[in-house]
Amino acid sequence: MNVTPFAAALLLTAAPVQDPAPSPLDEAFHLYWGAEDAEQAAAAARAVVDSGASFDEVLERLRAGQPYSAEVKTGRVDLVNRVDRVRHHYRVLVPESYDPARRYPVRFYLHGGVSQPAWRKGGGWWSNYGRFEDPERISVFPSSWDTSRWWQRRQAENLPAILDHLKSTYNLDENAVHMIGISDGATGAYFFAFREPTPWASYLPFIGHPGVLANKRMGADGEMYARNLRGQAFFVVNSGKDRLYPAARVLPYLDLMVRAGAEVVFRPQPEAGHDTSWWPGEVENIDAFIAAHRRDPLPDSVTWETESTDRYHRNRWLLIAELGPARGESTLDELNTLRPPPSSGAESDGRPAFTHEAPSGRIEAIRRGNVIQVRTQGVRRYKLLLSPDEVDFEQPITVMTNGKESWTGRLEPDVATLLAWAARDNDRTMLFGAELDLDVQAVK
Repeated sequence: MNVTPFAAALLLTAAPVQDPAPSPLDEAFHLYWGAEDAEQAAAAARAVVDSGASFDEVLERLRAGQPYSAEVKTGRVDLVNRVDRVRHHYRVLVPESYDPARRYPVRFYLHGGVSQPAWRKGGGWWSNYGRFEDPERISVFPSSWDTSRWWQRRQAENLPAILDHLKSTYNLDENAVHMIGISDGATGAYFFAFREPTPWASYLPFIGHPGVLANKRMGADGEMYARNLRGQAFFVVNSGKDRLYPAARVLPYLDLMVRAGAEVVFRPQPEAGHDTSWWPGEVENIDAFIAAHRRDPLPDSVTWETESTDRYHRNRWLLIAELGPARGESTLDELNTLRPPPSSGAESDGRPAFTHEAPSGRIEAIRRGNVIQVRTQGVRRYKLLLSPDEVDFEQPITVMTNGKESWTGRLEPDVATLLAWAARDNDRTMLFGAELDLDVQAVK
């Protein structure tokens, strides 16, 4: 076939343009976003490191997050998460109009009545989930029963795992994940505030009682420390005629929470019982509270106390790594005493809110730019996670422990550290470029 020069030019113009071959970094991140378990994520992280990409390149991609698909299930989605080989059912309400380009706020709803011997489909929130459908948010309804109660280890693993799965599937707003609980579910919300606060923006415990966690027969996993509630926000509803948890009995605990540094909005319902008949009148207040309380993923001040270093040992960018008395440690104030409600006329009996049987350690840290002031009691080793959003890696960083310099110098942000914590947290707003592991005993 004879082709004129003009026709040849047209053919050249119309020829399809080949997409450039994906770079090693593109391929590594494709594996990273698609990882289905910790082993796959670790292998993908190694591939990202081996690509030779700079810290800033990797940080930019993690901040942008994974590309979300529009081809996902919407409406009512029933799923299962396994903990200790036990099936934990949960339901998710995803707007039919779900847009993967938007970040959606999330509400977890924890039901009551967890003393039943096995999970029953259709109980609790599940039976009337329709009233919680909203095109502006995603709602999650987990399940709990007597061998997997909200305040036990299985649920401490289950709820974060559910959140992690949803963050890998839907475009969630990491700083707008709120926990709402009714009765036993409210006790569960208090438990997560005491023990696992990092992912949650606020807690809304309704007709529940934090003192349930002090009852050893309930099997709460570990011990509760009032100071762990500092900086956390609660919208609390209790009823005057509640046969289980009347408002008057809950008030001393709310007072303790406020003294610990928590923000508590209390909405007593004098004429209601152990029910939610008051709900329609509080919907606007609930929505307004949630809208006003976004999580700060990297607060300047954090505190934590724990008796365990294998779990429940972290608050945001602070981790307790080893317990035990240390030379030169601080003496931190105690806070565990209940006071009677002001209207009761009773004198304070100094009754403790929670019993503490195991040795614990407590740490307080305040970050001002590149200077971090730390006080410890009963802690021998701790870790600081440093974010490029909060510290300047171009300048020296100084850590003062119990009034003495424990570390100072420049830190080079590290891609492997960045990826390790990003894989663990799955959070675009809480990224760490370096980790400091500090021995309190080594402070001179």
